[in-house]
Amino acid sequence: MKEEIKKRIKKRIIKLAKKNYNEEYNTSLKPKDLEKFKKYPHFFVISCLMDRQIKAENAWSIPYIIETELKTPNIKKWYKYSQENFFDIFSKKTKHRFKHNMADVFYKAVKKIVDEYNGNAALIWEDAENCADVICRFLEFEGCGIKIATMAVNILTRVMKVNLSHKESIDISPDLQVRKVMLNLGLIDKRATREIILYRARDIYPKFPGMLDSFFWKIGKNYCIPKRKRCDDCPIADLCLNKDS
Repeated sequence: MKEEIKKRIKKRIIKLAKKNYNEEYNTSLKPKDLEKFKKYPHFFVISCLMDRQIKAENAWSIPYIIETELKTPNIKKWYKYSQENFFDIFSKKTKHRFKHNMADVFYKAVKKIVDEYNGNAALIWEDAENCADVICRFLEFEGCGIKIATMAVNILTRVMKVNLSHKESIDISPDLQVRKVMLNLGLIDKRATREIILYRARDIYPKFPGMLDSFFWKIGKNYCIPKRKRCDDCPIADLCLNKDS
């Protein structure tokens, strides 16, 4: 890609991504969720851990299901239940694709939050020095990869208004939608690894690469739709190499 074209694309993406970032964050989170997370921060942490290859709203619902089944939102009371109890609830009540594995992730998260944070999951970010520190703490949870960890910190800083420094540590999530948009813009090729996607986002906006995440995701989800593309409505259609193809 010629440097002048690359600079034009980067400048346009940064402008639109900043605008998107400053608008209301479009997640499946509702006001009742945010209130719940403030009162019971372990609901937020565990919801993030559950968000794997299922609809976000189904992932966010799981702590509520546990609360209903165990008749308490108190994580120290959840701590008293056995691994088999959680397996049973996941098998009968949740919509997760990986019921057994995620029941194990849930159970171990409860143990970790109580054992290491005295049951107060908010200490994961309240006692942290910066974004990188919080990401590392999330990555210490069973079943948490870089995508979930960076998503969690992005939501903390953007939606829950947690003041954390060094946002350059928040990477983009290298998922299908992000890959698709980067490919259409000519920023990567079909052989690009997850690492290349991460570093391309850092190249575009090194101050805060994770800021691009929601913008790229929306473009991929809403406009770059196989067999029914909406190129005429896409805000970056003029930059796309695969428009209407």
